Amino acid sequence: MQISHFQSAIAKKGAVYVKDSFYDVAIRAELIDGILKTFLKHKSSKEVEVPQDNDTFCQVLLGGNEITKKEYDKY
Repeated sequence: MQISHFQSAIAKKGAVYVKDSFYDVAIRAELIDGILKTFLKHKSSKEVEVPQDNDTFCQVLLGGNEITKKEYDKY
């Protein structure tokens, strides 16, 4: 996902969900009370909040594909 698309999607939707098959991880970035919160979720596991500069989060953001909230919740 390109950073410019990520930024516009966050501004427009308030949340972005991205999955990367190579890392077998999905991420969620969401504006909560005006603060960008970032989360990481391994398949069939609970999500955990991670810092925005987390290596895995950044790799998935740059190399993954945007998915829906429904797809993220099922992951």
